[in-house]
Amino acid sequence: MREGILTVHKSFFGGVGRLEWEAKKVEAFKQRALEFLKAHFPGDQLLYVVAHEDEEAYHLHFVVAVWHEKHSANRGRQMVLQPSANPLLANYEHAQDLAGMAFTDLGICRGERRAEARREARRKQEVVPPPRRHVPPSQWRSEQIIKGKATANRIIAEAGAAAVAVTAGARPDAEKTIRKCRKRAIKDARRRNVAMREAERVAERQMAEMQDALVEKQSEVSAQQAKIDRLVKKQDEVNTKALVAIAEKKAEFDSLRTRVREMKQEVVELSSQAETERTHVTELRAQVQAEGARGDAAKARYQALVLGLRLFERRQVRWESLRPDEPRQLVWAPDGRKPTPLPKVVEENLAPAKSLLELIIELICQILEALFAPRELAVVQDVEIIQQARVELGLEPDMTIEDVLVRRSGEMGSTL
Repeated sequence: MREGILTVHKSFFGGVGRLEWEAKKVEAFKQRALEFLKAHFPGDQLLYVVAHEDEEAYHLHFVVAVWHEKHSANRGRQMVLQPSANPLLANYEHAQDLAGMAFTDLGICRGERRAEARREARRKQEVVPPPRRHVPPSQWRSEQIIKGKATANRIIAEAGAAAVAVTAGARPDAEKTIRKCRKRAIKDARRRNVAMREAERVAERQMAEMQDALVEKQSEVSAQQAKIDRLVKKQDEVNTKALVAIAEKKAEFDSLRTRVREMKQEVVELSSQAETERTHVTELRAQVQAEGARGDAAKARYQALVLGLRLFERRQVRWESLRPDEPRQLVWAPDGRKPTPLPKVVEENLAPAKSLLELIIELICQILEALFAPRELAVVQDVEIIQQARVELGLEPDMTIEDVLVRRSGEMGSTL
């Protein structure tokens, strides 16, 4: 990293120290300095900028870090700090030239080109001017102290000589003035002695009066002390009674605290019991709700079963097959119409007991089939006999009994 300073001669700001500077020039210099730094140290190169007003001229300190991407055969791609990658840090004279150009419109010129002058003198083989040497602050302060001491000694010597000359000329007048002052001081001392003796007499009278008053105060104090003693004794008695009362109250309080502790224990036990009862009640409520749910389910199943049996009784629902190759099931066939699947509403109402309803209706149909099977067989046999008789008698298939009787009566009449 590199640290730099941007500054200008104190005369630009108007004097030495911030009290003599012109605020507008300070602000213009600061803004131009920040623009210069941001322009020539772009990106993240500029790390730190701070302004100082603690010296003769306003100035800014700045710190920059120039990162450069480096490639090598062994380590490959690396990011390293390389100040020379920035033109201003690679050539400080170039940096001073650019700074001078940036501040020209403010009336600030570049400093003397001393390095260039030294190079030109060497080229011409002339005497090379010595380079400017940086004086450390400690050395500068030591030199200033030496100069100050020399100046102070000179001023003291001059003041001493002037004092000797003044003393030599003023000695006669001083002696005359001293004699007059001595006489005046004696007179003043005598007057002060007279006044002091009078003050002593007054002070003695005041002391006597104060002693008398002190005696009276002592007697009053003694009386007050006796009264205080009585009050203290009475206070001790009161304190003793108070201590006894406090002891009694403390014993009572301890008893109450023990009782409270017992009551707290009872409350804890009752709370535990209440919590147990609450848990039991919750379980019972859950059981009741479960029983209610089971009861509701049983009720719904019963209602669905009753509805299904009523529909079967009214022959709106039958136990048949929709197609010859399908098993029998509950079908919708009101008024003897062609069987169809159960409607959605009927299906939903019979859903709670459909399996049981199908089982009951299937059993009913099996029972009915078992009961009516012999009768159906006899009827079938009778039908076969009637068909055979029709054939033997030569009756037409659509002739009724009345037709047969009419025909028979006609045959009998012709015979007669």
